[in-house]
Amino acid sequence: INYFQNIIYCLWAQQQGVETSNIEGEGSFYDFWNFASPEVWKQTGIQKGIDEWKKIVVGDDGETHNGIYDPAFFNGIPNITVFSPSYYAELNKDFVAALYHIDGPVAVRYPRGGETEPPYDFTVTGNDFDVYGKADSENAIVTYGRLFWQAVKAKRILENDGINIKIIKLNKIIPLPSEAVSQCESLKKVHFFEEGVTSGGIGEKFGSERCERGFKGEFSLKAFPDCFVKQGDVNDILSQYGLDCLGMAKSFLKEKEEIER
Repeated sequence: INYFQNIIYCLWAQQQGVETSNIEGEGSFYDFWNFASPEVWKQTGIQKGIDEWKKIVVGDDGETHNGIYDPAFFNGIPNITVFSPSYYAELNKDFVAALYHIDGPVAVRYPRGGETEPPYDFTVTGNDFDVYGKADSENAIVTYGRLFWQAVKAKRILENDGINIKIIKLNKIIPLPSEAVSQCESLKKVHFFEEGVTSGGIGEKFGSERCERGFKGEFSLKAFPDCFVKQGDVNDILSQYGLDCLGMAKSFLKEKEEIER
C-alpha cells in the first residue's frame, strides 16, 4: 500500500478516535476495510495491516492477510451492498452499479491473481445472480466468487457419474437476492459452498432464509470453520477444506453411495 493511502487511513482512524500507535503489526495501521475494532483483533491474537482485498484465502501472504472473514463482517452493517464477481466483466458492471446506481456503502469483493476460466457457455449478465445448468435439475450448488469455477468442474464430474445439478451463482451477496433463495424451494438437495467462515457468513444467511420459506429439501453448508486458516497454497487450502471441485463432487457422490447401499 502506498504512502498517501497510509496517510488517508491514519487520518480516518484519528477522526474515529482510534489510536494507531496502540496497534501493533505491519506499519501499525489498522485494517479498516474489515470493519473490526482493533481490540477484537488484538484479543484474538491477530495483528492485521491494511487489507488491499488480497487473496480471499490466506495463500502465500500469511495468516494475518486473510479475507475469509469479510462477508461475516459486512453482514452486520446496515444498508450495505456487497458484490462478489467471478470475472472482470462482472467486476466492471459492479463498479458501475456501485458508483452510479446504488445509494449507501458498497463493497466489491474480488480476489487478487486474475480471473478463472469462464465456461464456454456462460454469459455475463450483470444480474444479482445467475443459474448455470439445466433449470429443471433437482440438485444445486450455491456459491459465489471464484468458487464458481470449482463448482463448474464439480458439475462436469457429477454429470459423468449420472448426477445432474445446476449452479446458483450469487453475484450480489448482501443483501441476498430473494429470487435466488426462491430457486431452491422445490429442489431436493442444495449444497452451499463458501470461501468464508461459517458463522455469520452468506451460506448461514442463505440457509436461514430458506428455512423461513419452509424449504423441505436437504441443505448443507461447506465453509471454513471458525478458526485461523494456516498459510499455504490457495488450491491446497481449498482442497483441504473440501472447497475445491473434488470436495464439491464428493458431497453428492457420498449421498449416492449411501442410497445405493
